Amino acid sequence: MCDLCKYKKRDSGFSCGGISPKSDTFNVILRNIFVNHYIVIGLCYIHDIELFRIGEKRFLKKYAHFAVHTARGECGSKVKKR
Repeated sequence: MCDLCKYKKRDSGFSCGGISPKSDTFNVILRNIFVNHYIVIGLCYIHDIELFRIGEKRFLKKYAHFAVHTARGECGSKVKKR
C-alpha cells in the first residue's frame, strides 16, 4: 500500500483502479529531506506520477505534513546514509 495513501487513510488499490499492475507500489527515493541521507518510500501509481510531474521539492511542499511524518520514520520508510 502507498505510504502517502496510508497517511491520508485512503485505499490506494481503489484509487488506482483495483487489481491491476497500476495498483502496485513503487519504491521511490527522496533525497531532499535530510543532508547526506535519503529515504525510500512506497508510492502508488498516481502519487508516483504526481511526484514525477511536479518534482520532489514541490511534492514535499504540497505534502509537508507527510514529509515530517516520513522524516520521523513513522510511515515505514527507511532512512539510509549516502
